[in-house]
Amino acid sequence: MNQWISKIAIAFVAVVAGSIILMWYRVSYLAVDPGLEQGIQTVVKRNPTLQPMLDRAMSDGRLTMAEANAIINAAEKLKKAAK
Repeated sequence: MNQWISKIAIAFVAVVAGSIILMWYRVSYLAVDPGLEQGIQTVVKRNPTLQPMLDRAMSDGRLTMAEANAIINAAEKLKKAAK
């Protein structure tokens, strides 16, 4: 009986871990919606030093959430440094 419980628990953990990995991939590496992409381009226009970062992000023709977050974080650091 304990063997079945441990096997079920291992299978459950594997399914949960696989689901978490797939959700993380979906959120991080799929293209962002056009509205967010426009917002990122506006941020880059206000901070021209971020243009190379946007160019690298768009080299494959799409902007992912991970790339957008990196650009936003860099813009925030520049804003804090300017104060």
